[in-house]
Amino acid sequence: MAKFGWINTYWALTIPFMASATNTFLLRQHFRIRMISKELEDSARIDGAGAMAYFLKILLPLSKAMLGGVSIIIFIFTWNLYLWPLIITKATH
Repeated sequence: MAKFGWINTYWALTIPFMASATNTFLLRQHFRIRMISKELEDSARIDGAGAMAYFLKILLPLSKAMLGGVSIIIFIFTWNLYLWPLIITKATH
């Protein structure tokens, strides 16, 4: 069993809520709709880019706006869940 040392810490209040179905759906739809053309993928393959290089060097930079939006949604959602335990629990740090 992994021990993270998160007992009575702020990390235990925030990290578990960062993966949500809404954000997973938004990212899935963004990549599924194929905002990036097939020709761009083909040209990357011709240049010798593998699947990971294509993802890291082409898809992620073109998806900065979506990743920024998802990051804002995660932050606001987590902050709203975090605020009540912060008010109620006694912080020892």
